[in-house]
Amino acid sequence: MEQDATAWWDATATAVRQLDLHRERVKGIGLAGQLNGCVCVDRTGVPLRPAIIWLDNRATEEARYLAREFQREINAYGLTSPRPIHVLTKLVWMRNHEPETLDRTHKVLFVKDFVAHKLTGAFATDVSDAGAALLLDIRKRRYATEFLDSVLDIDKLPEVYESQEIVGRLSGEAASTLGLDRGIPVAIGAGDTTALAVGMGVDRPGTACATIGTAGHIAVYMDTIPDAIDPGSWIMCHGIPGKYYWHGLVMTGGYSLDWYMERVSRGLVPESDREITYDTALELTSDVEPASDGLLFLPFLLGVATPHADPYATASWIGLTPRHGTRHMLRAVLEGVAYNFRDSFESLRRISRIPIDELFIGEGGARNPVWPQIITDVLGLSATVRGELNASAMGAAMLGGIGAGFWNGLSEAKEASLIDQRRIVYDEERHRRYDESYALYGEAYGGLKEVYRRLAEARGRGRNNV
Repeated sequence: MEQDATAWWDATATAVRQLDLHRERVKGIGLAGQLNGCVCVDRTGVPLRPAIIWLDNRATEEARYLAREFQREINAYGLTSPRPIHVLTKLVWMRNHEPETLDRTHKVLFVKDFVAHKLTGAFATDVSDAGAALLLDIRKRRYATEFLDSVLDIDKLPEVYESQEIVGRLSGEAASTLGLDRGIPVAIGAGDTTALAVGMGVDRPGTACATIGTAGHIAVYMDTIPDAIDPGSWIMCHGIPGKYYWHGLVMTGGYSLDWYMERVSRGLVPESDREITYDTALELTSDVEPASDGLLFLPFLLGVATPHADPYATASWIGLTPRHGTRHMLRAVLEGVAYNFRDSFESLRRISRIPIDELFIGEGGARNPVWPQIITDVLGLSATVRGELNASAMGAAMLGGIGAGFWNGLSEAKEASLIDQRRIVYDEERHRRYDESYALYGEAYGGLKEVYRRLAEARGRGRNNV
């Protein structure tokens, strides 16, 4: 999949102008953007081709090549395995298929970094984007030059900064375009999941978050990198200098609910005949017993990321009987996503004794209390629901404010910016029932794994979305 990088800048400029900000109140700018998208630009910052984004799977063979030839080195510095999602594999694909474009490239920028260049003229990135791209020595927080020299021209990579660092000031041209004052300091910011961890307040040992957007994200704070690494997880550089977080991904978190509402709930009759809101649909599940009367849903509409990294997996209801209705099916969807969240936490528990003392739940799927209650009951962890519906944007603003000196560190920024909406306490009896259903969910995936692969072959497309 490809996108026009200039459209990102146009959308940014339009959004800022529409905010009609009091320009004298803007003290700093921070950035967040999708991870693992790459933009090849010339010396003036003009894109040489459309950006290849994270969902693109063209580099499947290149990922296999890197795993075959360099897995030991990649494990040592990147703490994971190469996949088509990574910018590194995309650059190897370009070396093989578009060498003339790569030759003309002055710098390879990540998504938010292209916007940073438009704001300041700087060619820069941060540790979270570079680390997620499989280009960074995660422990040393610098490019893995010893390895990369044998794969690509590292001079084409931008300089790496910590997320809070100022990389430039708003240029006159950019200020005119945005309707802001020239000279505002710009912090490089972070990739979307790192900005999300900042914006949810995951900033000290024992804190974690689970967010329900289109995808679901899990972030667990770490002071240091653990000795044991689960291959189904990601160790990411935090927006706090020198710190890290463990990241788990639910590929289709909120998207599973969107899909159900569009294709099942509203898809059976014309929308003009029956309008069902999300809140109404969620409330209708409240009289369904936990574990949906023996019905399971595996929420793998676009494959599964954590902990299985299985691109062939698809979604499944398992256990349907005549006594099940649409309410059971919907509740099973909510529970299936919650089980996938638990997969991530269980993956972490297997390799680490990192305690989770404080869990935050946020973003759009947390607006109605039904889903957060299911998640806490499944996890056996009480949680605080954050009021912010776009945690990555909040994190970007916090990083910008810290970099500009408006706040003295993340604790102060968090105190000033984050609002707690409500507290959710998990129910011991429901958790016990969910333990049994979660075990069946795990067995169901194991039993269907080979079936999923064969079904993908039958469809003639083995997509790799993770």
